[in-house]
Amino acid sequence: KDGRFQLTVDFPSEGPGSSRPSPSLLLERKRQLRKKMLVRVKEQHDLFLEGKGLQKVKEEMAREWEEHEDEDDLVWHKDFSVEKIQDIPPAPLPLKPNEVEEIKLEEGKNEALKETLSKSSGAVRQALLAVLNQREGKESHGGTGE
Repeated sequence: KDGRFQLTVDFPSEGPGSSRPSPSLLLERKRQLRKKMLVRVKEQHDLFLEGKGLQKVKEEMAREWEEHEDEDDLVWHKDFSVEKIQDIPPAPLPLKPNEVEEIKLEEGKNEALKETLSKSSGAVRQALLAVLNQREGKESHGGTGE
């Protein structure tokens, strides 16, 4: 353990479907983010040391970090600038659960239309083709299909 304590008070959820995260979950996410960021900085530091041909220094610092319990006191090479490490490439945010369900629903509707289309003929087939083309047109322009 890191020797630090944090008191959190978790309140009962606000009912079914509550999307508010608990304080303990928020703290855990913060710890995970900090840990991942530290790993990224260590990787960049290792690359920096390798680029300078300082393999022995890299190995020595790795041993020191393994023994070190407090992450706030980590020591970096004097020429290594934490502010100049590469940015994390941006990634799109995940979809909200209801958006994922809407997409699955639309895909299911289109599959059902295609299946019915393969079994139909004449005027019904023409009408189904028109609906399917309309749905696919809306999806390609960013609409939800309805």
